[in-house]
Amino acid sequence: MPSELAKRILQVKGAQFSEEEMKSLPDGKGWGWLYNNDTYMPKSRLKEICFTGFSIKEKYALEERAVSVGFNPVRSVTKHLKYLCVGPNAGPVKLQKAKERNVKIITVDEFEGIVKYRNKN
Repeated sequence: MPSELAKRILQVKGAQFSEEEMKSLPDGKGWGWLYNNDTYMPKSRLKEICFTGFSIKEKYALEERAVSVGFNPVRSVTKHLKYLCVGPNAGPVKLQKAKERNVKIITVDEFEGIVKYRNKN
């Protein structure tokens, strides 16, 4: 079952899940549906993602996973960036730029939820 926050957002966004489907819906799949059905930004912006605050090895692995599900990893906060995935050593400059540009800031767990959802669909 999705977290209470995800469940409320799913209801507000008009997700067409029955009560039974909602009860059996994993949290990651719920968040994945939300990220993939974002109505506030054009679909072309769904593809850019930036990873910050990770070791080089971790960042490379995350970028490979992102590419495998249709994202275009970038190295900086661009005007078309959709997601900034932050790790434990995220720098304040990228975070500030992302906030100024209304980029969605997500954790690795949220990113993995998106990946799992996209792999199932």
